[in-house]
Amino acid sequence: MDANGSNVRRVFKKSARREYPTWSPDGKQIAYVRGWFIYIAILGKQEEQQLVNGFDPAWSPDGAEIAFARGDFGSDRLTLVNVRTGRQKRVLPEDTMPWQRVPAWSATGEKIAFSWLNHVLPNGRLFGLVDKKTIYVVNRDGTELEQIVPEAGKAAMNPVWDPRGSSLVYVQEIDNRLQPSGSSLSTS
Repeated sequence: MDANGSNVRRVFKKSARREYPTWSPDGKQIAYVRGWFIYIAILGKQEEQQLVNGFDPAWSPDGAEIAFARGDFGSDRLTLVNVRTGRQKRVLPEDTMPWQRVPAWSATGEKIAFSWLNHVLPNGRLFGLVDKKTIYVVNRDGTELEQIVPEAGKAAMNPVWDPRGSSLVYVQEIDNRLQPSGSSLSTS
């Protein structure tokens, strides 16, 4: 579809539930979620390739990797997968809390922003702590983890970088409605 809503065409002839699409940087492929798996497909072809078990795919600026949330609900971990080899690498150490979701690459590919609920859940219950979900940024190699949005206030999620990599916009509940909010960063 063109930006003005014209020229709509189906990507696949066969219907299936495909969600959370993301473009490859060259615009020739898409990655998306079908079931509990991330698939990639070349536009104009009907073949799709199952890449990895996970959700929330985000293509790196160089097209070599996809950042995603790996795991089942409640054990989500920020992970990178090499699109060519399928090799996976967890970004944060094994002993960090799960619930790492919705990654977004900086324009340079050096940093990843993501939503994270970085708390032990009492009695395994998620409710009551959802307001503690916030935004973090980390180098792609897992170093220099930085909390961007304070936990005081409502949950912050779904970060997106500006084209220069100096600011983030994200969703936060304001006046009982989800609203865009933003943060300027000291690093890019």
